[in-house]
Amino acid sequence: MENNQTILMGFVERLYAASDIDSLFNALEWAVKQLGFDHVSYTYVPDLLNRLLGDLSPVFKLSEAYPVDFIDQYAACNFGQHDFTIKKISQGEQAPVRWWDMAGQLDAKEKNVIQVARQDYGLRHGITIPVLSDGGSIAGVSVTSGENDMLFDLLYHERVRTLALIARMFSDRALQLPRNRAIFYKPFLSGLSATEKAVLSKLAQGGHLKSIAGELQLDYKYLANTVIASLRKKFGDVSRDQLMYQAGKIEFEQLFNTVTPD
Repeated sequence: MENNQTILMGFVERLYAASDIDSLFNALEWAVKQLGFDHVSYTYVPDLLNRLLGDLSPVFKLSEAYPVDFIDQYAACNFGQHDFTIKKISQGEQAPVRWWDMAGQLDAKEKNVIQVARQDYGLRHGITIPVLSDGGSIAGVSVTSGENDMLFDLLYHERVRTLALIARMFSDRALQLPRNRAIFYKPFLSGLSATEKAVLSKLAQGGHLKSIAGELQLDYKYLANTVIASLRKKFGDVSRDQLMYQAGKIEFEQLFNTVTPD
């Protein structure tokens, strides 16, 4: 295996040559494989989606050979609301999290997530690197290994510092551009109507309801009592003021301009 410094230099070269989320992730995947791990995944969970994990599942970027069926089951079974790594990062954890080191502290539903990963999909060991926690939005890089306990322990101690540095550099770079962040809003955006998207775009620009109704040629009462009421519910039963705040904070106009249909 290459030494940590050589891998880090190769990763940095690839990272800064990358121009989109896919090529950025390819650089991360290359580095993770060079470090000796089998698979890598990355997710960014925006504040809005983090509050709706009971209904929506996060979006994951996955390495080429990652068992996609596990992610399908993760979404189908709403594992996101029982994923203890999301909980740890949301609580401000900054240190790498070894999945099975935490097993004794997990409740039955939390433990089931990593048991399914191990028993059904061969993800024997996992490490999650927290890379963002700002009081709402979170992000993490997870790597897995099929090595036995002793070899995995050696791999962890030899590589974890470099892995953590690489993971954080990747995420910082990936989240710089709205078009990269937009990918992770898709579970929420796909549930919005064309009218709701148009209204959110106007709210994101600071528009008031009366002016928005005029610009979009909507009846004011319909806008206020139907469209806004629907958006408030989809945002997690927030108040009208909270909806307007979130619309401006999330910059929906930029997101709608960068998300393409599946």
